[in-house]
Amino acid sequence: MVYRRNPKSTSMKQELLNLTRFFSVEKPLSNKEDIKPYYEPGEGDGTLVFESRFECGNLWMAVKLAENEYNLVLQNDINTKGHTQWFYFRVGNTTAGAKVKFNIINLSKPGSLYNSGMKVLISSVKDGTGWFRGGENISYFANGIKKGKKGKTYYTITFTYTFVSSGDTVYFAYSHPYSFTDQMRYLQELEDDDNKRLFVKRRLLCYSIAGNRCDYLTITASGTPDAIKLRKGVVISARVHPGEAVGSWMMHGVIEFLSGNSPEAELLRSNFIFKIIPMLNPDGVINGNYRCNLAGVDLNRQWKDPQKLLHPTIFAAKKLIKSFSREREVSLICDLHGHSRRKNIFMYGCNDPDYPELTRAFPYFLSKLSSYFSYKSSSFRMQRSKESTLRITIYKETRVPKTYTLESTFCGCDIGPTAGRHLTTTDLKKMGTELCLALIVDNDLKLPSSIEIDRSGLVQELKENKELLVENEADSDSGSDSDPSEDNLDENEFAKLIVAPAKRRTSSDVKTTKRSPLKQDRVSLQIPIKKFQLREKSLKVPQKCFNCGENKDPMHVCLKKIKLNSTMISPKKFPVMKAKPKEVLNGRMTFNSISQSMGAFPSYVNHEGKKVRDQATQTTATISPKKVDQNGIYFLSPNDSSTIVSTNSSYRKSDLLENLVDIEKLKNIFKNDKSALPSLSPVKLVNNEKFTKTF
Repeated sequence: MVYRRNPKSTSMKQELLNLTRFFSVEKPLSNKEDIKPYYEPGEGDGTLVFESRFECGNLWMAVKLAENEYNLVLQNDINTKGHTQWFYFRVGNTTAGAKVKFNIINLSKPGSLYNSGMKVLISSVKDGTGWFRGGENISYFANGIKKGKKGKTYYTITFTYTFVSSGDTVYFAYSHPYSFTDQMRYLQELEDDDNKRLFVKRRLLCYSIAGNRCDYLTITASGTPDAIKLRKGVVISARVHPGEAVGSWMMHGVIEFLSGNSPEAELLRSNFIFKIIPMLNPDGVINGNYRCNLAGVDLNRQWKDPQKLLHPTIFAAKKLIKSFSREREVSLICDLHGHSRRKNIFMYGCNDPDYPELTRAFPYFLSKLSSYFSYKSSSFRMQRSKESTLRITIYKETRVPKTYTLESTFCGCDIGPTAGRHLTTTDLKKMGTELCLALIVDNDLKLPSSIEIDRSGLVQELKENKELLVENEADSDSGSDSDPSEDNLDENEFAKLIVAPAKRRTSSDVKTTKRSPLKQDRVSLQIPIKKFQLREKSLKVPQKCFNCGENKDPMHVCLKKIKLNSTMISPKKFPVMKAKPKEVLNGRMTFNSISQSMGAFPSYVNHEGKKVRDQATQTTATISPKKVDQNGIYFLSPNDSSTIVSTNSSYRKSDLLENLVDIEKLKNIFKNDKSALPSLSPVKLVNNEKFTKTF
C-alpha cells in the first residue's frame, strides 16, 4: 500500500462521518495542518507518490502491484456505501518515459463513455499547458468484485499513461474540475466590478451542513417599480450533484453572458429578473463527492419534502422558487447537470397531455440555436420514481410548464461541427450563453441581428409535425434523473450519524434511563424526520359481545338481548342509571347506559356476587345512584316504592320506549305532583334521537 487518504486508519472499510458536531451551536474550527506524504520514496525508488487530500480530490487508497502498475480505490461519497464515479488525484516522483498502468477498481456505474471514446483528463505542472485529454488502452468492464455478499458487481477502468518529465506532478480527473473556491473567487470578482454591481446583486441563500455559504445572484436592469413588476422571472441552478462539474462550467457561461455588455444581455436584463443559484451542494464539491451531500443523500431526490437541518440548500432554494413564482410569472426554471452515459447536450422536461407543444417549444428553439444541443435526445416523461426531483416537484407545485433539467455529456457530441471531439470548458460556457439566447426567441422579443431564426415558422412546424411530439423512450439512468441507489445507508445506520456518541459511564455517573438515539442528542438536536420517529403503538383488541359476537363499542346495541315486553321491568322498582366510564362520550352518556339503567338490558348476580345471565334463578344487580346537577331526568332510588317517573323533552317516542313505559302518563305525574317523588337522583342526559335511529 503506497497511499491511504486517512493515514491513521487501519480498517479496510471506509469510515463514516458523525454529523453531530456540525449541528451544534458552535461550529467546529478549521483544522489546518501540514499534510505529509503517505509514502516517501528513498533514493533510486521509482514508486509514485499519490495524493488526493485537497479540494475536490477523491482517491481513498493506492496499492502497488508491480513496478509500473497500481490498483486504485476511490472514496465513497461521505456517509454512503458507494456512489463512486468522480476521481481527482495527483502523482509525484515521476520518471520520464515510464509507462504506468492505473486500474480504478470500485466504480459503480454499469456503463461508461470510456467505452465510447472518452479519455482521461490530465494536467502536468511542468508542462503548464493546462488540462488535456489523454491515456491509452482505456477499457471499462465489470471486474466480478461484489458489493457485499449479494450486492452488484464493481466496475474497473484501466488506462496507461507515459510520463513526459521526471520529477513532475501530474493530475488525473474524471472531468474539468470547478471547485467551491473557484466559484467564490468568481462571485467576488462580480461584486468588485463597479459596473456589474449595478445589476448583479449577491445574497446569501443559506449555509450548508458544514457551514459553507450557498449564495444566489439576482440579475436585472434598474428601472421603475412599475416596470420591474411587469418583468418575468427566470430561475437557473447548478451543481446539486458535486461530481457533475460540467454544470458549473455551463453556469459560468450563463453568469458571464448575463453580466456582460452585449445587446442581447441588455435586452434580457430589461425584460427578466434572473435568480441564479450557482452551487447547491458546496459540501459535496469540497469533499470530492460524486452525487451526495454530507448527510449521504442525493439532494435531487429531496425536493418533495426537504428537511431544513439535513438538506438546508434544497429547503431554502425551494422556498425561494415558490415565493418567486407567486410574485410574478416565471418563464423558465432550469437545473444544470451532467450525464455519464450519453453524448450531446439535451433536456429532460415535463409533459402536458393536452398541450404537448407547450413544454417542447423551448428545447426545440434551443436546438436551432446551439450546435451542441440535441432535441431528439431530449425526453419529457414523468415517471413516478422521479417525482421528488426538482423538475417534477417544482412543475407540479408552481405549474411552470418550462421546467427542465439541462444535461451535458462528459464526453462530446455525435452531431454538428463538434462531432467526434471532447467538449472543452469553452464549449460548455458557450452552451450557457445559448441557453440565455433561447429565452429571447421563446418570449418573442425583438431579435437582434445575431439571431436569425423564424420563430413563427418553428412554432408551426412543431404543431404540424407530430413526430416532434412523440415521446422519447431514452433511458434516464446515470443522469440527474437516475433511480435511487442501493449505495445509500439504511435508516438505522444513518440514525447513528446524527446523534452525539454516548460517553462511557463511570461509577460516579448518575443512573439515567436509556433513550432512543432518534429522539434527541446531547446538543438538544431534534431531527424532524418521519422515518426516524418510529414508535411502537400498542394494538387495541376489540371486545366482542357475548350474545351476538359483534364488536362491543359505545354505540353497540345487542338485538338478541332486547325483549320488548312488560316483564323486563318491575312497575315498582326501577334501578337508578349509572354510566360506566367506557359509555361516556365527551361528558355525556350513551343510549346503552340509559337503556340498561331503565331495565332494557338488566344484569344479574349470583349469591357470590358474580354477574350471571340466568334470569330465572338469580337476582337483579342494584346500582347506587349518582348525583349530578338539577337539570335532567329523575329516577327513583331502588329502595323507594313510589310510582316510576321519567321525563325529558329530548326523548322522542320510539317503539322501544313506548313498550317500556307510558311516556305521556309519566309527564303528567311529574308536572302535577312533584311531592310524589320523595328521593330523586338527578342524572343529566343527552338528546338520544340519533341513538334511537339505530333501531
